[in-house]
Amino acid sequence: MRQILTFFLVFTFNLSTFGQQNEFKVYNNGLIYSEEAMLKLGHIVDSLNLKYKTCDLNKKFYSKSQTIGYIVSLDTGNIKQAKQDMEKQMPYDEFVKKYPQAKTEKNKLIIKRKYLNYRGKEWIEFAEFDLKSDYGFNIDSKDLSLYEKYLKNNWLFEYNEQSQYSKESLRAFYFPNEFKTHEIPEKYARMIGYSDCLIDTTTTKFKDNLKDGRVELPRNWYSLSTKKKAKLLDDMRSTRVIGRCSQDNSPRNHAVNIALLSAETYNWGSF
Repeated sequence: MRQILTFFLVFTFNLSTFGQQNEFKVYNNGLIYSEEAMLKLGHIVDSLNLKYKTCDLNKKFYSKSQTIGYIVSLDTGNIKQAKQDMEKQMPYDEFVKKYPQAKTEKNKLIIKRKYLNYRGKEWIEFAEFDLKSDYGFNIDSKDLSLYEKYLKNNWLFEYNEQSQYSKESLRAFYFPNEFKTHEIPEKYARMIGYSDCLIDTTTTKFKDNLKDGRVELPRNWYSLSTKKKAKLLDDMRSTRVIGRCSQDNSPRNHAVNIALLSAETYNWGSF
């Protein structure tokens, strides 16, 4: 029980902080979930803890494919020639000698993963894992062959032509080592296994066949009947909210509202 409560506190603290910035109601327990909701959810967790005793405790888990690499950026000089040199997979040392104005960030953790975009198409993402912010450099590609491609000593770049809004630029990953997955140490694998046991991983935040749009959370939503809250939750889980720009918080607000309604309707699966 201590493990899952720790998870609750970390999870809800983050949402609480985000919620306070956006004027979500904060209860006396310091969370954006009411005392009653947390009590009911706590009872659900207590019963699920009994289930944990029958789970496979020796299950192995593996990290996402990852490597330590460099991020190189260039916004002056002969950028088109630099792009051609990257396409030819010029060795890194030769490249930085030829383009001394290039900026390099070393020892960056880079994660490789497959994902489905909002249209349900499979893409590949190469992303800097930045512990300090959510603004790490990333490159997305619909070229699925990149996932299995041997990338050691290779460049993967993003080129932007000059426009009325921005100047010509080139930014790239360089991989001095190959991507690898690693077995999660037993101590942490047990924690993941515990969460896996208590959470139905077949239940997703959103339902299938989503429609694009917005579902607003009424100001008086907390006073609605349980039936109406459940209907509102179903509508939200059936709707995909797409932000209009990088500063549009609507998708995140939508996700927080789903969490709120899931808690208040004691819907453990979506919560």
